[in-house]
Amino acid sequence: MSLAALIVAEACNVGLVPIEKPNVPALTRARLQQVDQGYLGKQQFLS
Repeated sequence: MSLAALIVAEACNVGLVPIEKPNVPALTRARLQQVDQGYLGKQQFLS
C-alpha cells in the first residue's frame, strides 16, 4: 500500500501530506519516507 500511495502522490505532484495517515501503519510519514528512499529514490533509478 505504501508504494502505491507514493506512486499516486508523485504522479499527482501532491507530496506526502495528503496521503499520510498516522493511524494506518503503511501510511505513516516514517514508512512513506522509508519506501520513498528505498524504492523511488534517485539512486535506485541510476543503478
